[in-house]
Amino acid sequence: MQYLVFAISAGAIVQLAARAYKLVERWDRRRRFRGAQECLDAVQNTLAGLAECKSYSENTRTTLH
Repeated sequence: MQYLVFAISAGAIVQLAARAYKLVERWDRRRRFRGAQECLDAVQNTLAGLAECKSYSENTRTTLH
C-alpha cells in the first residue's frame, strides 16, 4: 500500500513538472520570436531609410547637373 501511494505521488510530481516545462518552453519560444520580429523590423526600417537616402541623393544629383 505504501508503494502505491509513493508511485501515485511520484506520477503526480512528474506530471506537474512536465506541464511546468512545457509552459516555460512555450514562453521562451514566444520571447525569442518576439526578439526575432523586432530585429526584422529594425532591418526593414534601416533598409527603407537607406532607400530614401539613395533616392534623395540621386534626385539631388540630377537637379545639380
